[in-house]
Amino acid sequence: MDKDVSMLGTFGSTVRVVSSDTAQYLPSTVIQYLVNTDLNDYSVGVMISVETYDVRIAWRTTPTTTVGHILAVGDVLRIKGRDNILKLRFINKTVGENGVLQITPEYSK
Repeated sequence: MDKDVSMLGTFGSTVRVVSSDTAQYLPSTVIQYLVNTDLNDYSVGVMISVETYDVRIAWRTTPTTTVGHILAVGDVLRIKGRDNILKLRFINKTVGENGVLQITPEYSK
């Protein structure tokens, strides 16, 4: 997968997230600026990289070990758009193999 790290704004603090056998949304530390656009900066995108173990991602459906797009170790995914970021869910590709994700929000300013 290509690694697109071009910027539309300013990158925020990177957070480490561990996937599990239960589908989850991005953590509140990443989406806090998506739900409150009254703040000076608001998130316009996120960059996600996979460090250990593959994960599956999906939008508007619950990912499972057989449903969703696979992000493999070393992949970097950039997601733009508030709705796309809020609706993203992820899960382990293989039961018991918890993937480590590094997630960096990108702000408008």
